[in-house]
Formats: sequence, C-alpha cells, structure tokens
Amino acid sequence: MTRVVLASFDRVPSFKGASRHILQNRAILEGAGFDVSLVTLGEEPLAGARHLPIHLAEPNWLRRAMAFHAATRRVFEKNPFDVHHVRSPWEGLAVPTGATLLYEVNGLYSVETPYHHPAIHAHPGVRDKLRTMELALLDRASAVVTPSAVTASHLEELGVSADRITVVPNAPTIAWASPAPRRADGPTRFCYVGTLSPWQGLAEALRDLARLESPFVVEVLTPSGESARRELLELARKLGLEGRVAVRDPLEADALAAFLTTQDVALAPLLPCERNLVQGGMPLKILDAMAVGLPVLAPDLPIVTALLGDAHPTYRRHDGADRLALAEHLAGSPDERARLGARLQVRARALFSPEAQRDALLAVYRRIAR
Repeated sequence: MTRVVLASFDRVPSFKGASRHILQNRAILEGAGFDVSLVTLGEEPLAGARHLPIHLAEPNWLRRAMAFHAATRRVFEKNPFDVHHVRSPWEGLAVPTGATLLYEVNGLYSVETPYHHPAIHAHPGVRDKLRTMELALLDRASAVVTPSAVTASHLEELGVSADRITVVPNAPTIAWASPAPRRADGPTRFCYVGTLSPWQGLAEALRDLARLESPFVVEVLTPSGESARRELLELARKLGLEGRVAVRDPLEADALAAFLTTQDVALAPLLPCERNLVQGGMPLKILDAMAVGLPVLAPDLPIVTALLGDAHPTYRRHDGADRLALAEHLAGSPDERARLGARLQVRARALFSPEAQRDALLAVYRRIAR
C-alpha cells in the first residue's frame, strides 16, 4: 500500500478553508486505497485519523514556521513515506532529497505574508528569502498541483513548465442543497463566510452597502479573532449599520449548508491586489454559495469569473458605485436572485463536483506514486 503523508503548516482541524481542503484530500486518497498520515499544526489528533498535530506555542510566525520545519524534518527522517504531499516550503523543504514530493500551491508565502503580517514590508529581504524557498521547492517537486488556472499561469511565469502543473479544482465543502428560497419581503440577507483578512475586502463592501436604499442585514461567519471582530463591528457602528451587522462563529458543514439556504446573497468582495490578481486562488466561500444556489456579489476578477462564469453579473473592480448598483439590483430582484442561484448550482455540479476534484487528484497520484 502506498504511504502518503499530507503535511501542512496549517491547523487541523479548523474552520479555515485550508483545513477543510486538507481533509477533502485525505478522504479522496483513503477512498482510493492510499495509506494516509497527517502532519499539521494543532493540539489534539483528529479522531479516526493517523494524525500528528504539532503544538507550537511560539507567537512569532517566522520562528513558529522554522520550528515546524525542524519538527517535520525529524518526522520524515524517522518515517518512510512513498509520497510527501506538502503545501508550503516549511514542510516541503524538510522532505528528504530524492523523495517523491507533490507541492500543492494554494498560496505562496512570498505573496501572502505581507497581508497577514504587514510589518514584513519593512523587511524586503524576508520576502525575497520566502520566494527563494518557494522556487527551490518548485524545482524539487515531482509534480505541482493548484486549484486555480490563475495560479497555474503565475507558476509558469515563475519558470515552472506547464507539463509539471495540474489544476485540481476545489469542490464545495458542503453538500448540495435546495436553492435559497425566493423571498419578496423583509430585508435582503447578505452573508459573508471567511476570515476578516484585509484582502477579503469586507470592510470596503460594508462602506458601499451602508449607502444601499433597500433594507438589509449582513451575517458574518468568521474564524477570525476578537480584535478583528471588534474592528468590524466598530466600523459598522460608524457607518450607521449597528444592529444590522452580526458577527458569529463559523459553522460545521451541515449547519453551514442549512444557514446558507436561509440567505439571499453571498458576499465575496475580494480586493484587486497581488494576492487575488497575480497569485490567484479558488475561494471556497464562492463554491459553497454555488452549492446551495446562492447568488454572489463579487468583482470581475479572473478568479471570480472562473467560478461564476461570464453570465453571472459582477461589479467592476475599483468601482464602489458599480458594486453598490449591483447590490441594489440583487436586493430588489428576488426572482433574478433565484434564477442566478439556480444557474450557479448547475454550473457547480458540472464543473466543481467532488468527483471532478477526486479524478484530477488521483490522476496525478497515479503518475507519481511508486
């Protein structure tokens, strides 16, 4: 039996998309007969899994990452694996030389880190070092997978040959459900699911929604901490939206699906920054909205239109007035919302099903697994 280690500098289990995606990959591989182990950040092992959670109390992200690198190196030295499936240089460069290595590129630390740790802008040498590590890992990888064609194009620009890159599309993290019910009365229910990181654009979206003439409420489900939540609620208060913006903890998959079917419009107000325009990605918040037939308010970024398709309306990036106009249109058109949502669900079933994700990933494993 082929022994696979899924190793990642991410906390598992977690409500964040990274954890959900890692567990999707585990289920796919175990379903195909692979012997899968997990090595991740965490405190408690995942029930029913061969899982080594590495608890690191170090608050500094760079020192924590280096400690994770050292810990995974020790694990790999003691435990032989046939395939090392990694998501970052921290565990990837700990893989023994010559071992079969699959690099899954959902994000690049050289791009992501300045958004999560703004002080890194004052130390450009750190970002250069991160890019050097990523390039070294890309060179060593037996194969490279990514969920986004935009990311695949960026990897080619970095020198990775196209024949070494496979796009493995994400699938929704929730089960298909009936489209959101059509409503003609009451406030429009906008919802946002995800972190409160600046590049997600939720603060900018609230500033525009504050000028909406139609009555509305916004439900925010986020794993972000108390400080970020307080900042968002304070912004809502300053915008005159106190009582209309609620911030709650994230939900497990079944509860999330049930919640989304009660909403009218999903928010994915991604900013046109390097993280979204150049690096790319495949936002799970959009896929989950599509799975329950929920229309999405989002900009005309390539990573958005790749999911929603050209027929779904988007607003012009950098154009708050256009975002407001689209929000007003969706708020006042329940029949249009139902039509758009139903079409998105059909599209998700056709292009972004769990079966499509499974088949693409297993095709890579059949090529590289010994």
